[in-house]
Amino acid sequence: MPPDHAGIAPAVDARLTREARVMTRYLLDRECPPEMLDRYARGTRRPDADRSRDGGDALADFAFAHPWSLPCLDAAAAVLPSGAVLRGKLHLMTAILEAAPTFATDFLPRHASRAGTLLQLAFHGAMAVAKALIGLPLLLAVTWRRR
Repeated sequence: MPPDHAGIAPAVDARLTREARVMTRYLLDRECPPEMLDRYARGTRRPDADRSRDGGDALADFAFAHPWSLPCLDAAAAVLPSGAVLRGKLHLMTAILEAAPTFATDFLPRHASRAGTLLQLAFHGAMAVAKALIGLPLLLAVTWRRR
């Protein structure tokens, strides 16, 4: 398949575009701007990038094909080594979005009272545990089914 203008084969370009869009919706509940799509595609082609990120990882493939599963798989992948590729892709996209002036306020701390901050911490901690408990069986099922 001939490469497109960015030097990426169209099928790979479509896959990377879908990944970036799904992750941006998951992380910020917004659409991914075109310049962030390009940065993500270039980031996956870095010479020091993990080559397993180029495709073929069952968990990442499943998560991007079924975006509803991404929050739970992300939480579960944080505690099991089989989620390294998915977490690596999420870390790359998070770094790209965090460095963009467009999204800077989404990553900066908000002013809140100490009690409010503690309540938010407790809520988000409980949500992370709940998502991990849902995601662990799903992660195991996806990775086991693809063996």
